[in-house]
Amino acid sequence: MAYYSKTIQEEELKNKVREEWFAGYDNTDIPGKVDFYVGYNGTTYLWAEAKRGVKRNIYEQFVQLILTIGKDRRFTELDAPDYLGSFDAEKIGFVHFDEVSGVFEQNDFNWNVVPSDHTSKEFNQLYNMVHDTLKTHVFVFNFEKQADSLRFFIKDKFSTTGRRASKTSVNKNNFPHIYRRWLKEVKGSLAVEWEDLAEIGIYDCHFFLADLMSQDNSTLQENLSVLLKKDHYKVNTGKVQGNNTYLFANFDFNDGQMAHKLFWQRYKRPPRSEYRDYILERADRLRPQDIRERHGSYFTPMIWVEKSQEYIARVLGENWQDDYVVWDCAAGTGNLLTGLTNRYNLWASTLEQADVDTMKERVSNGANLFGNHVFQFDFLNDPLVDYTTKEGVFVKSKIPHELQNIINSPERRKKLVLYINPPYAEGDNRSGKGRSGVAANTAVAKNFGSSMGYAKRELYIQFLTRIYREIPGAIIADFSTLKNLQAPKFADFRKMFCLTPKAMFIVPADTFDNVKGSFPIGFKVWKTTDIEPFNGIVSDVYDSKGELLPQKQIVSYEGLRFINDWTLSFIDDSQESIATIIGIANDFQNQRTVRIERPNRPWNHQYQWQITEFNIIESCIYLAVRLVEEATWENDRDQFLYPYDTWRTDNEFKTDCLAYTIFSNKNNIRSSDGPNHWQPFTETELGITDELPNHFLVDYISGKRRPTIIQTELFDIQQDCEPLRFSPEAQAVFDAGRELWSYYYQQPNADLNASYYDIRKYFQGTKVDKKGKEVMNTTSEDGIYTKLYSVLRMAHRRLAEKIRPKVYEHGFLK
Repeated sequence: MAYYSKTIQEEELKNKVREEWFAGYDNTDIPGKVDFYVGYNGTTYLWAEAKRGVKRNIYEQFVQLILTIGKDRRFTELDAPDYLGSFDAEKIGFVHFDEVSGVFEQNDFNWNVVPSDHTSKEFNQLYNMVHDTLKTHVFVFNFEKQADSLRFFIKDKFSTTGRRASKTSVNKNNFPHIYRRWLKEVKGSLAVEWEDLAEIGIYDCHFFLADLMSQDNSTLQENLSVLLKKDHYKVNTGKVQGNNTYLFANFDFNDGQMAHKLFWQRYKRPPRSEYRDYILERADRLRPQDIRERHGSYFTPMIWVEKSQEYIARVLGENWQDDYVVWDCAAGTGNLLTGLTNRYNLWASTLEQADVDTMKERVSNGANLFGNHVFQFDFLNDPLVDYTTKEGVFVKSKIPHELQNIINSPERRKKLVLYINPPYAEGDNRSGKGRSGVAANTAVAKNFGSSMGYAKRELYIQFLTRIYREIPGAIIADFSTLKNLQAPKFADFRKMFCLTPKAMFIVPADTFDNVKGSFPIGFKVWKTTDIEPFNGIVSDVYDSKGELLPQKQIVSYEGLRFINDWTLSFIDDSQESIATIIGIANDFQNQRTVRIERPNRPWNHQYQWQITEFNIIESCIYLAVRLVEEATWENDRDQFLYPYDTWRTDNEFKTDCLAYTIFSNKNNIRSSDGPNHWQPFTETELGITDELPNHFLVDYISGKRRPTIIQTELFDIQQDCEPLRFSPEAQAVFDAGRELWSYYYQQPNADLNASYYDIRKYFQGTKVDKKGKEVMNTTSEDGIYTKLYSVLRMAHRRLAEKIRPKVYEHGFLK
């Protein structure tokens, strides 16, 4: 697609190019019939040909420019420019004048032809004469895709300071950003079938690393899977031929290496020696997200690597590195083993040969591993040990024999630590490559799927299962989410994986690169010899900086009922509705979606029901309980439970929850939806003379809408209840609300049916968001409203603080 419109006139195109790319230069001293001029302080940098639209053959434009210059013989009168150029609406090209200057020395060439006539004999003669030179020496930049390279070229070649543009040094902080630019500007110029290479674990990031670790366009690190060899790449296919030598494939460029050349002129290669090992170790950051999820290419932050090794030492003793063999069977680039000192006891395997090559390169640079202790192995599919089939066929495992001997020995397995940060990818029903079948088609899933139950969808569960079932007695030290400990759908797995961690800590998930979301990742140390069903554990907690926080109880919820089971005891949609409540699943995820909407809202959610005068208290308890405890990364997996019966007699708790719900910003009742049953004040309280259209809530609070049936010998008598009593904290909310409501009714055109939502909308106004949806502004220009609203929100927060301990006291949370 053209960067500039294909329909703009040539003069407008020249103006736009001049303004966007050559501002600050002299563009006025245009010689003769040349279209475009760039100079500075007496130096002529560029004469160029301009063409509207998009021209396929940029070389023809250069030939036309050369004919124009030759016809006018301007180069004999003026200083010749440093460069000749040509541009259209899509691209611009440059060639150094010296590369083509020889053509002007022809004495027998007829320059007196129309330069724009591309069919003339002279045009074709000149085209054939300079085509090969242009093909080799022209630098062509796409305005959109290679903007940064173009700006660097202009700054470097057309200097306004007398100095050439300085190249950017690559360091441990900017290499991912440079990679993203490389994807945009260079990847498309590689003559590579990416899907074919992906099948053997080679991705674009490996080509980038080959470029980055190069000097004079030759990769320095010979152990990498992809090597740059001047004008082509050499790729280790991972396939073996005779004498255990690897087969290599060569890949060229489809543009004569032009984009590659233009891109790397901006950067210093290779990085300084102190950065190279770090970049290779962190190469996982360059891998596509779906590949990282499936293969476990998550770099474990060093703060948690060090902390995890402390916890292993707590369980196994301070000499554990000498007493135990450590195998990271999901090693990626091997950083989890950093800091361990006894390399005789360290082993690392990973799914992709490219990562094995990276680890071995790190070994050659001083990483504390033996090269022959690093190997390619698919832990979820490949055999752990050599074996012979029933048919007598010998099957060889990829695992080195020294490690196989440990796996085969029940006693030696007790001294084996599987130390891993395995992949977290989950299979699901979504279509598309990389989703369906990720977890379902592994050998582990097929062999042990029934015992894992629903949890088999998680790849890290399959790692734990294989270790537990096929390497019994071993120690497991793993990073993972807490689903295996807490998720109700993982109950079958917990029945099979009958272990309780010996030590544990949790940290924020977003401290791991490219892990999105606010949830905990836990590190656990398990002894598979100690069979003990998991019911709960008190876990240490660390914040993102490694500071110790208060401990947290992690429970399995086995045999417990949940809050949404409790709601079934009071849902009755046969009564007149005053609102619809929208619930959510039993944990803290998506907690923000719990809310109240208009009555009789069409059913579109598993956890929604109608609020009536007969279940208003229970419904308000549900909303308050779900919202007073803020959703954090720590409690993301905690489950809301079926409460104890103690809530029934705690009248203050009930009225606190009612007050909380009435004045909650999650109460989205609107007057446009019909009668507002949630008006909490009388006309007298608000100082208005007009009658309010609905008194349901006022009557309910006063006892008129909460009838009690008293039985006598002759008949039943309906008698009103006592008015509800509110705690000082709840009363403070009502008082603040009354001030806000009263101020609203002083406004012109105040709606007698207005709800709390309507009042906020009146003062705060609305805007249209990026999705085209009308949303309420977060602030108001009315200072009085802002003050009254602030007082109400403060009182509401204090009420939430009062309710919060009751949530635990009555068993809604543990």
